[in-house]
Amino acid sequence: MASAVNVGSINLPKMMRQLSHRTSQVRDLTFVRDAIKQKDVKTTKSGGTLEGPAVSFGYEKTSSDAATAGTDTAYHASSPEIVLPGLTMLQSPIVSRRGRLEKIGHRITGACTFYAPSLDYIKALDNFKDAKAFAELESYDKLYDMERIIQNPSNVSATQQTTTFSFSDATTGYEIDRVRFKIKTAGTLDYVLLSANIGGSPATLKWDGTLALSGTTFITIDLPISKVEDEDKTSIYKDGSRTEFEADITGSFD
Repeated sequence: MASAVNVGSINLPKMMRQLSHRTSQVRDLTFVRDAIKQKDVKTTKSGGTLEGPAVSFGYEKTSSDAATAGTDTAYHASSPEIVLPGLTMLQSPIVSRRGRLEKIGHRITGACTFYAPSLDYIKALDNFKDAKAFAELESYDKLYDMERIIQNPSNVSATQQTTTFSFSDATTGYEIDRVRFKIKTAGTLDYVLLSANIGGSPATLKWDGTLALSGTTFITIDLPISKVEDEDKTSIYKDGSRTEFEADITGSFD
């Protein structure tokens, strides 16, 4: 009589720690969930009052804050974006993109599979364990991969108030989507300022806000710097709590 075979189990986090020293198959990801914003709801029309319930046009407003019930408004729970760096997953295959020459030019496409640790493991990570809006991975969530890291520790200078990273090679151009760094201080993070010289003219992107930090542990800051417009908002999470930073752009920063 045949007996069932016990296939055992895999300790994925332990396996990823071992593989991370040998291959690039273990990826450092930033988890992003877009904000759910209010929909534009109207109870009036140009010629008078609508009969029946309020009509939702489906257009998102600029804010995700909860609206108060009343004329031309509808009540929605606040659901701002979630940005949580520090999530690692196993990628297969390691190289997922391929190039094709077509009539319109060169097209790069690719697909891969990410293997995630158990949900209990993810919910025990820093920020994930305290972010009450995160309950599970959903189909529309985004995972930003740190594909290429540009850094030069010798070009770092710091004072008590300011830390500066500089790329002084004027002959080199960089295409960067996001900037990430770790910081530990007993003070506050008041802003992150990126300064550039574009076509001989100065340009800056300043993410402005106030975030109280702890002098005992590092916090990872992950901010977008590509396709950012003036007064755009982004989120920094510390211990599961969200702090909003606003973009202030001068010049033609791109």
